[in-house]
Amino acid sequence: MSVSLKSLAFFVACLAAPVTAQQPSAARLEAAIDSVVKTDVLAQGMPSVSVVIMRGGETLLERAWGLADLASGRRAEPSTVYQIASISKQFTAVLILKLVERGKLSLADSLGRHLTGLNPEWQSITVEQLLNHTSGLKADFRNFARRSEMRSRDSLLAMAIRDTLATRPGTTFIYSNTGYMILGVLIEKYYGKSYADALRDEIARPLGLTALKYCDAEKPAGMAESYQRSPQGTATPMASIHPSQLLGNGGICSTASDLAKWNRALHGGRVLAPASYAAMTTPRGAAAIAGKYGLGLYVRPAPWGSMAMVHEGTTAGYASANAWYPAESLSVTVLYNGVPRLPRDVDGIITEIAFGRTPAPSAPAP
Repeated sequence: MSVSLKSLAFFVACLAAPVTAQQPSAARLEAAIDSVVKTDVLAQGMPSVSVVIMRGGETLLERAWGLADLASGRRAEPSTVYQIASISKQFTAVLILKLVERGKLSLADSLGRHLTGLNPEWQSITVEQLLNHTSGLKADFRNFARRSEMRSRDSLLAMAIRDTLATRPGTTFIYSNTGYMILGVLIEKYYGKSYADALRDEIARPLGLTALKYCDAEKPAGMAESYQRSPQGTATPMASIHPSQLLGNGGICSTASDLAKWNRALHGGRVLAPASYAAMTTPRGAAAIAGKYGLGLYVRPAPWGSMAMVHEGTTAGYASANAWYPAESLSVTVLYNGVPRLPRDVDGIITEIAFGRTPAPSAPAP
């Protein structure tokens, strides 16, 4: 899922606001966010939320609220694992860019050069167009009535290639899970291993991200259960999508802490060569005009005039937001175990508090 209209509205509103507030102390930050979470998250029927805020090398806040499992009463902890949904796309982008660095493929390569059996109109789609959602592919290809079924890589590709293009490649920004699934196929082909193993070997182990991994079909003991919130603010269990159907576009699980560490590593030059990082964080062509999308990341103006590198995610039973603000070396990660997203833009409010701003009063609970 792309960054929500609510989040974009928050960014636009803050652009017009003067930057006069001072960054709060860790104690004041936690107290303010605790108040927001109790009113705008837990009281709205969201079972739990985990938040990590880091500035430079300092962790300002690492805390979880609520219940990871309503049935057992298990509380959410900083170590609680969540599905991160479309935040996974930046990991797919990095794995592809590492292949580019090793000469296995090029951003300008066409799909027809690397895959066979495609629709003729798909042949000219480039790797870069898949990464920045300008491929012309439709948003999705899956049958969500059968989301709990295991699917092989070949069956995913077979389902996808039945579709015609929505637009001519390179002309329009259309956020596409289909495109990122195809990138997942390329990753498995050129690493010669599963996406899960490539993620482990290329990213998680080298960076010491012990919780970050491709989601298992069976939830581990430390993982938050998945829920759906009602308009009345109650939560009921919700079956999540089988991880095999999330190849490349949303199948990663993590703690908020590991995502914060990932932000520091990626944006601190420890993951990609400078040219690859520049490509990842520079929207180009149609993606620069409409989506402000680089490769796996939105790159948009932040409230204080610098750039924010952000991505949200929503999948069955989980919602997430992860952001990096380079001018302040600030990382903000928020993970939930419920959908739909909250009535207020809590992710934006938490960022607002981190910069010493006073958010608008909370809405009453339903």
